[in-house]
Parts: sequence; C-alpha cells; structure tokens
Amino acid sequence: MSIRNKLIYSIILFVILPMFFIPIIVYDVYESILESKINASTQQTLSQLASNISAVIDNLIAASNMLSLDKELIDILKKEDYVSEWEEFYEKSKIIDKLANAKNSVLYPYDTDIIIFDLKGNNIYSSTVYGFNKKYDDIKNQYWFKKTINMNGYMFWMSPLGRYIDINNFCKNNIAMARLIKGDKSLGGYGVLLISLYPQSKLVSMFKTVNLPEGTRLFLVDEKGTIILTDNLSMIGHSLGESYLTNIESSYSGSLTMNINGEKMVINYHTIPKVNWKVIQVTPYDALMKEVGQLWSYNILINSLFVTILMIISILLSTAITRPLHRLSLLMKEISKGNFNIEAPVNGNDEVSQLSKTFNIMVKEIDRLIKQLEEEHKMRERMYFETLQMQINPHFLFNALNGIKWMAIIKGENEIGRMITALGKLLETTLSKNGEIIPLLEEIQCIDSYVLLQKMRYGDKFDIRYNIDETILSYKVPRLILQPLVENAIIHGFEDMESRGVITINGYKQSNLLFIEVVDNGKGMSSEKIDQILKGLQKNNKFNNNIGLKNVNDRIKLYFGVDYGLVIHSEEGKGTVIQICLPLSQKGDHQ
Repeated sequence: MSIRNKLIYSIILFVILPMFFIPIIVYDVYESILESKINASTQQTLSQLASNISAVIDNLIAASNMLSLDKELIDILKKEDYVSEWEEFYEKSKIIDKLANAKNSVLYPYDTDIIIFDLKGNNIYSSTVYGFNKKYDDIKNQYWFKKTINMNGYMFWMSPLGRYIDINNFCKNNIAMARLIKGDKSLGGYGVLLISLYPQSKLVSMFKTVNLPEGTRLFLVDEKGTIILTDNLSMIGHSLGESYLTNIESSYSGSLTMNINGEKMVINYHTIPKVNWKVIQVTPYDALMKEVGQLWSYNILINSLFVTILMIISILLSTAITRPLHRLSLLMKEISKGNFNIEAPVNGNDEVSQLSKTFNIMVKEIDRLIKQLEEEHKMRERMYFETLQMQINPHFLFNALNGIKWMAIIKGENEIGRMITALGKLLETTLSKNGEIIPLLEEIQCIDSYVLLQKMRYGDKFDIRYNIDETILSYKVPRLILQPLVENAIIHGFEDMESRGVITINGYKQSNLLFIEVVDNGKGMSSEKIDQILKGLQKNNKFNNNIGLKNVNDRIKLYFGVDYGLVIHSEEGKGTVIQICLPLSQKGDHQ
C-alpha cells in the first residue's frame, strides 16, 4: 500500500469519524430542538405580558369613554357664562367629582392623573391633589394639544410623556392618552381629556416578575422604536436601536437571531394591536444554550479520551511512514538557506525513495545554474562598469589638452607645467587599476587637480571651498563621483554669470550614512530638468555632462543598492545642491 493511501485511511478511520461527525450531529440536533422550545415558551410569556398591558390600555380607554360621553359633563363645558360664582363653583365641583369617580371606579389599580382642559380657556380640571401651575395659553400651543383636537375624538397615545407634553408635576416617563370631548352631533369640541398613567407603580412590576435567563432584557416600544417601558427607567425615552427593529417592524410576532454589537442575540416580540406597540425580549444566545454547552463539554471529554488512545496508536503507526519525509523536509530547509552541498539518502523503491532521487538531481542542477548565473552577472556588471568608466568626461580630456596647447602658444610659461602635472594626476586617478573604491581623501585630491585645470581654462571666475568632517576622509567612495558634479556647476551653473561663482563641498556622516554635497550659487535648474537628468533624457550639445550625472547615480546604485545615489535640489536663479548618499564603509568591499 502506498504512503498516500496509508495516511488517508488512517485519518478517516482514527480521527475524522469519531472526532467530528458524532458530536456535530448531536450538538446541532439538540441545539435546534432546544432553541425552538425556548422560543415557543418565550412567545407564550410575551403574549401574556402583552395581554396584561392591553388590559391596562383598555381601562384607560374605558375611563376616557366614561368621561367623554358624559352628557352632564359636556353640558357644563358648553356653558359660556355662569349666573354667579356659586354656580361656577358648583359646576366645577361636579366635574372634579366625575374625574374622581372615573379614577376610583375604572383606574383604581393604577396611579393616574386625569385632566380636562376647557377649550374656552377658562378652566382646567384635575383629579390630582397637587395640581399644576401651567397656564392655558402655554398648553394650547403645545403640539400634543393641537394634534388631539385635529384627531376629532380619536385617541392620541403618548409615551414617554416627556417627549410630547410640558406640564408641571407630571412624570416624564408616563404613558398618556388624550382625546377631544365633543357632543354626539357636534362638529367641534368642548374640552381636551388627558389621562396620564405612572408606570412605576404597576407596569414596571410586570417586567420584573418574569423569570428570565441571565442577561435578558424586556422592552415595551412604540411603532417608532422608542422605549416606553423597561425595568431600567433611565432607558425610557431612548431609541431601542435600528439593528433591533429592522426585521420586526411589520410582523405581528415572531423570533429571530442576529448579532448585536458583536454578540449573538435571540429576539422575540409580540404586538399590542390597539396601540401598535411591541413587547420585545432580547436574550444572549449563550444564556439560552447553556445546557447545550454542558452537553458539548461532556462530548469533548469523552471524545478526548478516545482520541488520546487513537493518537498513541496513530503516532506509532505513522512514525515509520513519516520519518523519511521529515528528513527530506529538513534537507529542503537547508536549500532555502543556500546550502547546496547536501544529498538525500535513498533507501528502497517506494515513493519517498523516488522523491529523494529526484531531489538530489534537482539540487545539483540548481547549484550549477546559480553558479552560472553568478558568473554571467559578474561579467555583465564588470562590462557595464567599464562602459560607464569610458563614458566619463572624454570631452574634458579634449578641452584640457586644447587648453594646454593654447597656453603653450600664447604664454610659453611654467603654467603649462602646472597644468600638465594636474592633468597627469587626474588621468592617473581616472585610469588607475587599483579598484573602483578609493578613500574620500583621494577623491578630494582629484577635485583639486581638476579645479586647477578649470581655473587655467576659464580664469579665476569661481572659488571652491571645503567643509568636510576630517573623520570621514578615510571612508571609501566610488572613484570619480565628485568630478562630474563639480564640472556641472562650472559649465552649467556659472554659464553667463556676471558675479563670481562659489562651489562648496560639504561632507558629514549621519547614523550609518555618509553624505557629500556639492553646492553652487549658479543659475540653478527647473524640477523638470532635474527629472530628465536623473532619467538620462536631458542632453547638451556642447557638454554632454548630464550623462555624467546619470552615470554617477547609476554607478552608486549598482555598487550599494537602490536606497543610495544622487538627490538634486535646485531652483532657477537660486543655485543647486547635489547630495550624494552612501553607506559608511572603510573597506574596499566592492573593489
């Protein structure tokens, strides 16, 4: 039997079947059954709670009917004037008695206030012993008052009351109902009836007596999702939240599961049809499934014991199979580290042995190809450097020799000797075969020779200054990286300048980097021209020096990597700063 089949049969027989199928099936079935039973039980509880709240609403409606249909009360509200103060007192007393009778006969189980507002603005009748000091003119302009009149006798429900009405001594969390008092044939009205129920005394107790799972909350909300009632009175008046209401707004009752603030919740709801309010129960899913979790724990314990025994058998069986593969894996890790002097042992004729043979052939071939690529890369790099070296400043040699010729013709003095000496030093640096990396001090000496030649050619039109940290003079830099930068300043920066040119060479180290700057006060250049120079697009018919700048940049990147090279800062009319960034090195690692 092949290794592949041995592993497949072992996994199926000893791990997958006992470990996954049986616990998953038991857990899913039991979880589904338990969830259905809990939701059914919760719906019964919410239905009973909704029925109790509906009974309270029915009592409020009954009390409002009792008062709004009372003919004697309507006749009193109709009166425009009273014959005497005694008559006015007597009639008002009748209304107060009727309010007390409605409260004591229909609303006696609850803590309520009943108020009637005479639409003529003369009187306000109240069942409360405290009364209130709100003036009629302030009340009639409130939204709820106008809304009640416009509803022409239909009931306007308000909860929590603080969102609709502003009357002293009224609890902001109250549930209230208002309706217009009118005669049977009257198109208008004579007063506004307001019945206000304090929920703390009766309704809140309904929410607290229900036996609920841990973390469960009960809410009574209106059609807009505003909390009318809950066991936490501080939440009354706040919105329950859009995430709760999205899927339950149009349904009469039901159950659903959703994630609320990252926690899985079971939501059950039931509607009170008379007012279109909903009783909502929100329960953490984990609290409902606590029994299922215990069953799952028992399954895990039993299966862990079973799997432990099987794992011991599987380890003993698989060791003989996997040991050769593990050894081959270690050899592959050595290849990833660059070690190709390895060979896998070949024992037998199974799949692992065939793989080991192929592995050995592959390692030898990779090693051969890498060495071949390294040689080709070194050759291409060497040829490229030689090409770049040949491209550096051939025009300068021609101009210098031409200058020597004219000096000899015109002057015939010792200046010619000095010029030839400087040229010799420069040629020695340029053509030396001592390596591409030289100390910074030698590069500075090369610049001195170059500047001497250029001053003999152009005259004393510019000065060169050095501001270099002496501690960096021994650090290594690529050969001839400063001469093209100085030449750029002389030829391009000072061209057509009437004032005296100044070139400053700064050198310093920072962290692990070496910085060399060539600064001139010349005419500068635009950002577009800088970009063209670094890309090798900018050419000059007289002096092809911009190629020299690009070559210097390319050489540095080839030596040290793309993080190093030239950075040019310049503005037209404000001079130029060319900064060279190199790694700190005192060794000729790249010679």
